[in-house]
Amino acid sequence: MKIVIVNKENYEQYKYDYIELYKEIFSKAPYFEIFTDKEAEEVYQLSLLNSTISLLAIKDNKIIGFALGIQLSIHNDEKFKTLISEYFNLDKVLYNAELGVLPEYRGLGIGSKLVEKRVLFAKDMGYEIICMRTKKKGSMSISLYQKLGFKILEGVEEISTTKKNILLNELDVRIILYKNLITNHLPTAQKL
Repeated sequence: MKIVIVNKENYEQYKYDYIELYKEIFSKAPYFEIFTDKEAEEVYQLSLLNSTISLLAIKDNKIIGFALGIQLSIHNDEKFKTLISEYFNLDKVLYNAELGVLPEYRGLGIGSKLVEKRVLFAKDMGYEIICMRTKKKGSMSISLYQKLGFKILEGVEEISTTKKNILLNELDVRIILYKNLITNHLPTAQKL
């Protein structure tokens, strides 16, 4: 397996496969979310922003996973930015917007490798904090990120009004995890 950085030179080469992979991964457990080609392409287009880290895991010339991180201050989710700005400087936060691995390749450490590589790039780019959000119930990401040194931002939850679990028709309640890249940890989330 190799990890490839998406950039302007290889963007078109991986575009179609990324769109199909994105839709496939998120349509299955535990997500059960349906995305159109246009919605998946809009996510992939973020790869072209200067402050973005977009990685692909490739095995046998097939994309089997992806990771996308974006500078939080330029992210389009104002509600989430307002929530995080109470704790961290948004210009210094890389938001782990996406992480996905095909079901048949899960449990092999691919997600961990993508996250670790993203952390290294984030440090090199001068980010101080990496944060992400995930479903409070049924998420495979919580234990993965905690094993990689991420902490739960205690007492902070987000309820999405735009995404609902299709099968269970429940609100999408999310928690936030973060990692301080300057020190190994923060004792508790400190309001700035």
